[in-house]
Amino acid sequence: MQLIMEKTAISAMYHLVQEGEKNSGVFLEEDLQAFIVYALLRNIRNNALKDFVFAEELLSAIQSMSIKRLEVILDHALIYAGMYPKRVKKAGLSKTYYCDIGISASEHLSVYHAKLRSSYEEVYRKIAKQFDELVYVLKSLIIPDTVQQYVHVQLRRY
Repeated sequence: MQLIMEKTAISAMYHLVQEGEKNSGVFLEEDLQAFIVYALLRNIRNNALKDFVFAEELLSAIQSMSIKRLEVILDHALIYAGMYPKRVKKAGLSKTYYCDIGISASEHLSVYHAKLRSSYEEVYRKIAKQFDELVYVLKSLIIPDTVQQYVHVQLRRY
């Protein structure tokens, strides 16, 4: 991965997503690229992400039909599945836990927007269908443990 030098955070994130596409061999439509970019930007400083209780939040959001909460759950599920895949194993969850949560949130959002006859229905339906591909693009950006350990050792020397 090369150093990203862009004028705005948005263009830097697009560059990052495109790098992920190239690394993974998965090429997404523009609306799906945009979804990843803005999910990352919305959560770039989210320190509370690690304390998020996914299944409980999902059930509560579905019961109250809270669109905002479903959108937050979808963002968090994507980020966790793509950027923190080892946390599933640590927590003793199924391998598909975060993907299942993200797909469910996206499907509920699609249904909600279908009732409104909103164009977002199509986007959320696509996200649900291609959630695994979105995750794969993010996973391709993760630095392997051996490289990460080497970098940390080198940084300690300075």
